[in-house]
Amino acid sequence: MRGKKNLVFDRSLVGPIGTIVKVATLKEYGVDKFFILENNNVDTSQHNVVFVARGEVGRHAETIASMTSWPIF
Repeated sequence: MRGKKNLVFDRSLVGPIGTIVKVATLKEYGVDKFFILENNNVDTSQHNVVFVARGEVGRHAETIASMTSWPIF
């Protein structure tokens, strides 16, 4: 996804993803802010939001995305 974006992670994936890619690298690719998927703390002011979740938590991400105009892929 081109342009600035926010990443929203399932808490259980933060550690594993951190071993694969560094924050500085993600920022080079346009990541503006990072969020943990809980308590509806997602910044909805950003046009591009990427959810990284699995299982039941993925359904929670769908619920949050459906409250906005974000497409779900």
